[in-house]
This record gives sequence, C-alpha cells and structure tokens, in this order.
Amino acid sequence: MKKVLIIIAFFLIFKVNYATEISGSISSDMTLSASGNPYYVTSDLQVISGVTLTIEPGVELYFRNGSTLYIKGTLKAIGTASEKILFTKDIDPTGNFYGLIFTNTAVEYDIINNTGCILKYCILEKASSAKHLITCQTKRIMVDYCEIRNSDMGISLWNHGIYLSNSKIHHIQRYAIDCNSPAPVYSSKITGNEFFNNNDECFTIGEALIENNYFHDNGGQSYFLRIRSNCQIDNNRFVDNPTAVAVALLGGETHTLTNNHFINNKVNVFILFERHPIANNNCFESYVHFNIYLTKNVSGNPYSLLNYDNAPHTNHADIDFSNNNFYNLTNEQIASSIYDDQDNFAEIFTAKYLPVSTTACNPYTSIIDYDNDINIFPNPANNYLIINLQKTNDVIIELSDINGQLIFIKEENVMSLEKMDISNLPKGMYLLKIIISNKMKVEKIIKY
Repeated sequence: MKKVLIIIAFFLIFKVNYATEISGSISSDMTLSASGNPYYVTSDLQVISGVTLTIEPGVELYFRNGSTLYIKGTLKAIGTASEKILFTKDIDPTGNFYGLIFTNTAVEYDIINNTGCILKYCILEKASSAKHLITCQTKRIMVDYCEIRNSDMGISLWNHGIYLSNSKIHHIQRYAIDCNSPAPVYSSKITGNEFFNNNDECFTIGEALIENNYFHDNGGQSYFLRIRSNCQIDNNRFVDNPTAVAVALLGGETHTLTNNHFINNKVNVFILFERHPIANNNCFESYVHFNIYLTKNVSGNPYSLLNYDNAPHTNHADIDFSNNNFYNLTNEQIASSIYDDQDNFAEIFTAKYLPVSTTACNPYTSIIDYDNDINIFPNPANNYLIINLQKTNDVIIELSDINGQLIFIKEENVMSLEKMDISNLPKGMYLLKIIISNKMKVEKIIKY
C-alpha cells in the first residue's frame, strides 16, 4: 500500500488508496475539495486562531476514534443543494464522532458582511452518545440550509447564540437545541426551519427570535419548545406533538406569542409563574389535554400538582389571551381548555380570553397563503404531482421521505406549473416542502 505523507506544521494528511486521512492542527489557511474524498478524521482536528478552513461542496468527512473538529479560527463549509458537505462518523468500528466545537476564539458570523463561521448546505449526523453535533462557545455562528439528524444530541449554545435558518432538525433523541444558560449573553435567530421526529426536551432556548418554523410529529414526555429567557415567537406552526408541551414559558419576563398555529399538542402553551406574554392572533385549533396551562409549579410533568402552597392567595394575576382564535369553541369550552386558578385555588393565575378573535383559522396562513400562492394536486397521487405556483421568484421545492431523507430538490428555473414524477417512489407518506422568500409550506403527500 503506497502512502504519501504531507506535513504542514502539525497537520497530517495521509493519502491511502484514494482516501485521505487527516488529523492535527491546521496552522495556515487550507481548502478541502471533493477530489480528496473520502476524508477520514483519525484524531482531533483543530483550526487554530487566525486560520480559515474552507470546505468545498461535496466533501465527505468521516470521524474515527472519538475525534472532534475544533474551530478556534474560521470554518467556511459551504456546499450546494445538490452537493452537500457531510460530517458523520465512520462505519468502521472505531467510528466515534464527538462533533464540531466552535471555541470562544472562533470568528463570530457577521450577518451584514457575510463573514465568519458558517455551515451552509451541510449534513451533520451520528455524533456519539452524550455528544452534540455542534457546540457553540463563540458569540454566534450561521447554520443555513443544513440537515441535523440521527444523533443523541443536536446543538449546544452554552451562553451563546446562533443564526439557524432554512434547516431540517430531526431524529434527535434529546436536546435538538440546548441553551444551558437562562440568560444568554447573545441572542439567537431561529427562522424558517423544520423540526420533526425529535424526542425528549427537544428545544431549550434563551433570548431569541423564533419565526416561521414548523414543529411537527415530535415525541417525548416533557416540553418541546422550552423558553428560558425573553423571546419573540411569531408565525410558527406546532402540529401533532401529542405527548409534549408545544411552548413552555419558564423564564424571562416579556415574551410575544403571536400569529402561531397550534394543532393536536398535549398542551399548546404552558406558562410558569410571573411570565406575562403578549399573546394575540394565535390559532388554538385543537389540543390533547389543555390549550393553556398556567401554574406556579414546574416540578415533575406539567400535570403534577406537587409542592403547591395551599395558602390562600389574594394577589391573583391576570394573563391576557384575548383576541386569539379558539377554533369555534364556546366560551365554556374555552374555559375548560385552560388550566388556571379556577381549576386549582392554590394557583395565582387567571386567564382572560375574551373577546375571542373571529378571524378564521387557516392552518397555512402563518407560513404561506395556500389559496393565493400554491395549489397541489392530486393528493393522494400515484404517477405525478402537480404544483401550481402564483410566484416563481425565490422558490425552492423539496420532496423528502418521512424520515427527512431528501429525494428531490429544485431551486432554479422553477415554473408556475411544476409536474413532479413520483411513479417510481414506493407507496407511503412523503413531505413536500416549498419555500418562497423564507416562508414555507410543508404538505404531507400520500403515494399509492
């Protein structure tokens, strides 16, 4: 077996039978291209401070021996829709992947000048147990059009923030996003993403803008979106999370909860003592246990009545949920769907819900106006799927299987009438995602 050894400072490259083994410290700017595929990271790889590692479209990195990619300088991993960059563990028995760690010296992403650390059109998967795929110890990084999947834990923010957009986060067993601090120094912007098939306490976040996301079909027995600091939660969809609380306001003093759509969640909104959100124009279409649950106790699950102070309270605080749509419920039915001090006098909350908004609930207006912008037919379908678009500028069409595996993507030369051939796909359910100017629609498609 012929080996070519190239040593650059402490950075090692071994060329072995058309594969590239890499490890050590990168001390000068470097580019990895797809011509070197596959890359095997055999031990920790470090991008030192002041150095930029550029990873080109189509590069595949396989991690062994519990190796980690440490970014102390700048990482620019920018793929394309058709040539994504892959970070994963090697299938070899020694293939243990400890994730990407952006240290406190990593260069913050500058959203105005488009500089700093960025992951775009990347797939990150299969980190080892109790390891995050991404750990952010710097101010903020950019993660755009990425897929974060099939791992024990997803993104750790520590005391920091992230720009996360247009990405899919799915099949994470616990902590898809985990902000360890109730009062992070740097806020986050979470926009236009899809979260599905995640378990446990999936999304814990500090101060953030959470907008135009689609949360669906997530499991676990606790809170799905756990808010620990002031957040603006706008234009999101929370659908079919039947064993978890959709939104739990557990920290912070001022939140806005507007224009969101809730369908078939165990509890749609859970609010802990002294959180008084501005909540209006939300659509509470359906629920499993409660639409709104108000309590001064967070011990155990949201329904345990443990450790309550049974002394009478005179300082009852109103929480205003007026001007929200409760989807044709009568006033009595709305009251029954809200747990407050009228249900347990040890509580000190009263929920006000009148007047009720009469604006019709449309499950899609918070993302894309279906009736005016998009028409999809037939569904169920056998041979072809027709997508009729009113707008063709800045449009991306994606089709994936129910596990999030991308099957088809089109982001250029989109026509007003798209005909998608699905005749060769197996029978079953698929997800059709259409993004128009950072607003999205996700439709379940049945192939028969």
